[in-house]
Amino acid sequence: MSDTNKKLERLFRGLAIIYSIYQFWKILRYVKREGSIYNAWTRFVFGGKDLFQISINDEKQIEAFRVKINKFYTKPKTNILRFNFPTRDKKALVELTAFYPSNHTISTQDEKQKSLPIIIWYHGGGFVIGHHEDAIIPEAICAKCNAVVISVGYRLAPSTKFPGQIEDAYDALLWCHQNSNKIHGDPNNISVIGESAGGNLAAVVSILARDAEKGPTISRLVMICPWLDSTFTQPSMTKHDLFLSHGLILWMRNNYIRSYENITDPLCSVTLTRNLSYLPKTLTIAAELDCLVDQGLQFHQQLIKAGNLPRYSLYHNVPHGFYGFLPWYWKEGSARRAHTEICNFLNS
Repeated sequence: MSDTNKKLERLFRGLAIIYSIYQFWKILRYVKREGSIYNAWTRFVFGGKDLFQISINDEKQIEAFRVKINKFYTKPKTNILRFNFPTRDKKALVELTAFYPSNHTISTQDEKQKSLPIIIWYHGGGFVIGHHEDAIIPEAICAKCNAVVISVGYRLAPSTKFPGQIEDAYDALLWCHQNSNKIHGDPNNISVIGESAGGNLAAVVSILARDAEKGPTISRLVMICPWLDSTFTQPSMTKHDLFLSHGLILWMRNNYIRSYENITDPLCSVTLTRNLSYLPKTLTIAAELDCLVDQGLQFHQQLIKAGNLPRYSLYHNVPHGFYGFLPWYWKEGSARRAHTEICNFLNS
């Protein structure tokens, strides 16, 4: 590299550092003003506004927020294939992105490839935000589990209300099972995993698959900081507000539900399900500083009472969504340890 190029590289690096410091300074200003990291973050992303300034069911403003926050997502770097299938009302398509290990040759024409374990990933975002091609978690799981990870682009609220997201999530499971050859997957080795609202979908899909007469068998269920009870009566709901506060999740819930009666529907509040027996091997990852932490523990205890043998891991001094910071955690950090635990469980 010439001296000129080296100088230019140092200049650009310096400018990038200055810009990063400026952005960090802006966040600190919001933290000082708002009194919480959650409020500071949402105001920073949304140009100084608060999510609560967006009216319930204001699709235009919510979509504007999605556009802004999607800039922070990581684009896929590994081998991917894209698929879709129509929603039940035939008015839209559910997008699927399949992530493959780097050593796996992908082609929709070659259905004789080695079958890989199928792991279906449901992203978080309170049923309102989130994107199925945010690649951080699917790529990390894909690499460590040597599996095909199918990330589901279920429809979002408020344009799609409960139970539309559940329909998309379950139909994605059926599609993966029926098209296992196309995605180079093993139909007899399917796991489901989700974070936050995605944890809700993973749990509900497992129950629906169990109850279906000819439904596919799910081998493993993983829930990360799951949203499992839309009544929000647990003490932790008002105790913690790092990255997810009681106010924000209420706003998300009210965009998600059709009517207040929905919150006591077992499909919306999984903890109200009467029969939790014969569910897949289950792992719950919980965060100590998460407003949803009590929900994960409650559901874990319900699974035990129903005769299951679930696993539960509480990670201390971390907030809701800590697993999504995987690339920035040091080698022995909480997200790395959780990732190792999750992948070991999926590989078991």
